[in-house]
Amino acid sequence: FPSHDIPAGNYLHLEHQGSIMNLAPSYGEAYGVEFPKAGLEMRPAPHLELYNSELDPMTDEYKMGILIPVK
Repeated sequence: FPSHDIPAGNYLHLEHQGSIMNLAPSYGEAYGVEFPKAGLEMRPAPHLELYNSELDPMTDEYKMGILIPVK
C-alpha cells in the first residue's frame, strides 16, 4: 500500500455503528445533519474513515469513525 502524510489539524469524529453495508445513512447523517449542527468550518484536508481491524465489519456491533476535517 502507498504511504500518505496526513496534514495535522482537527477532525469532527462521528461514529457509525452497524454493518458497513449500511454505511450510506451514517454518511448522510454525518454530513447532512451533525456537521452543520456543530457549526464548524471544513478545512482542506483528507476526509477519513477510522476502522478497527479486530472487529467484523459485517456485524451489527461494528463501530467505525467518520472523520471530517475542521478548522
